[in-house]
Amino acid sequence: MPYTLYSASYSPWSEKARWALDRAGIAFTEVAYTPLLSELAFRLKRGSLRGAVSIPTLLGAEGPISDSLLIARWADGQGDGSLFPAEQMEAIEEWNYRCEAALSAGRILATRRVAGSEPARREALPAPLRGALYPFFAPMADLGIAFLTKKYGFAEASSETAEQAIRKTLEAGRLAIRGEGGHPIGGRFTFADIALASSLHFVSPHASLKMGEATRACFTHAALAQEFADLLVWRDACYEAHRRRAR
Repeated sequence: MPYTLYSASYSPWSEKARWALDRAGIAFTEVAYTPLLSELAFRLKRGSLRGAVSIPTLLGAEGPISDSLLIARWADGQGDGSLFPAEQMEAIEEWNYRCEAALSAGRILATRRVAGSEPARREALPAPLRGALYPFFAPMADLGIAFLTKKYGFAEASSETAEQAIRKTLEAGRLAIRGEGGHPIGGRFTFADIALASSLHFVSPHASLKMGEATRACFTHAALAQEFADLLVWRDACYEAHRRRAR
C-alpha cells in the first residue's frame, strides 16, 4: 500500500515528518491539508469522524500515524536507525519537547500576523480560490484563523511570553551545538538536529519551504532572526548536508 502524507507545505511539523521520511528513502504522496476546507475528506481517509485529528498524518498499511515525532521514529525504523540511536533516545525526545515549545510559541505570533495581513490570508486558501473567487471565499480564511485561535488557545496567550519561550529554546540550542561539535547531542546528526533546525521556522523559514511571500513575511521575526543569525547559518548548513529528498 503506498504511503500518503497529509500535511501543509508551510508547517514546520510537516517538514519534520517529510525530512525523516525522505532521509529514510520512503516514497510517499503528499496531500495538502487546509484547516476547515480539508477536514471532512481528511477524516474520511483517516477513518476518524470523531475526536481530535492533526497533521502531519501518514497513511499506509500500518494505519494512520500522526505527530511528526511518531512519524519520524517509524520512518527511521524502516531506514538505518541513525536519527534515533537507542542510547540517545531520551535526550532526543527531550530536545524535541523543548523545540515543540518554541514552535507552539512561534505559531501564536505568526497566526496573529497572518490575521492582520490580507495577502497572507489570501495565501492561506487553496490556489484555485485566491483569484476571481477570492471575495466569495475570503471568510473561510478568517474562519480558519478563528479555528486555530480557539483550538490552541491563542487568545489568552501573551506575545511577550511567546517570544521569551522561543528565545529560551534557541539560547539552549546555541549552547548545545557549541559544546557537541555542531550537534545538539552526541556529536552526530540525529532527530534532535531536525527538531532544533525546525524550531527556527517562525524566526526565519528556510528558503526551500513552499509558501507565499506574504506568509513568509508573517512567519519571520526580524529581531529574533538578527539575534540568532548564527543559528540560522547552522540551520542552513544542516539542510545543505542532511536534507536529502527522495521524491
